[in-house]
Amino acid sequence: MEPKARRRPHREEAIVESNYKKAMARMDKAEARSARNDARFEKWFKGMEKLAKIGQKETAELRRMHRKTDKKMKALIRSQKRTDKSFDALADAQKLTAVSLRRFLDSRGKSSNSH
Repeated sequence: MEPKARRRPHREEAIVESNYKKAMARMDKAEARSARNDARFEKWFKGMEKLAKIGQKETAELRRMHRKTDKKMKALIRSQKRTDKSFDALADAQKLTAVSLRRFLDSRGKSSNSH
């Protein structure tokens, strides 16, 4: 009975050692998978950072363009107001010319030389 009893602890140690090796192999696989996932996340994150920087640059460019457009629109509005005033003045002058012409024509018709 003694030889059988001596083999049992050795066999149990072998099972424990085998289970330990299997657990370590699973742990190595998990660590490798974790490292791949970390690398993938880092790559994704760097891509997101680049996109954010591009978005910031585009937003800044759009703001600059908007300011330029605002300046141009304000200049156009001022110019249109000046044009409107000029047209109003021209319309007033046209009315005065029409009145003067009517008076002139009326005065020509009342002269003694008319036929």
